[in-house]
Amino acid sequence: MGAVLVLVVRAPVQRTGLYALRGHRVFGVPRGAVRGIEVVMGGRRFSARRLDHGWEIDGRGANPGTGDALEDLVETVARLRAVDVFRPKDGTSYGLEQPRGTITVTTARAVRRLLLGDSNTAGSALYAHRGEDPRVIQVGTLLLSEIERVFYHRDRPEPPRARAPFLSRACPSTRSRRSSGTATSPSSASGRPSPASSRPRCCRRTRSVPRSNTLSGRSRRPPGPRRW
Repeated sequence: MGAVLVLVVRAPVQRTGLYALRGHRVFGVPRGAVRGIEVVMGGRRFSARRLDHGWEIDGRGANPGTGDALEDLVETVARLRAVDVFRPKDGTSYGLEQPRGTITVTTARAVRRLLLGDSNTAGSALYAHRGEDPRVIQVGTLLLSEIERVFYHRDRPEPPRARAPFLSRACPSTRSRRSSGTATSPSSASGRPSPASSRPRCCRRTRSVPRSNTLSGRSRRPPGPRRW
């Protein structure tokens, strides 16, 4: 019986990377509940809103690259967990008196803000502070990479649009005949030359010489009547 239980019970799954963090969630909001996100970082800023048809950033529709970057940033923010939490006792500000950045997440019920300070000694985490919470928390630096990705796609110039292929223009005489409706008969009733005779050379039809009148590439006149 004991051997059967050993075979049935599975070993615990070892979590790695982002899923290995066991700290509390920083924002505590699900991904689908985020309706807007605003970031101020090093003198740069963007404000994005999630609409029914996609994302809008800084008052205009987001391109596909920016939309994907915003989705990844929202997923990172929703899953963000604290690496460490402590209460400062030595009076160190950890760069939070003049924060390097601010992240504001908006949902249908609340607005939550996170201040970002300096990096830790190892450079693997950032000191951060939430609203009225007196504690200082540490978050992973992956958050900075996702923010920089949004800035990159937003400021990236759009590729030039392909031009339409060049179309040759029609002959001016053809356009004038089409617009005026002039007939193209060989001769008119008044005896005047037809409009075809006044065509430019580019529109005139060349008459081929009959093969019977051509000898060695030179044309000759047809024989006249015989004299007896």
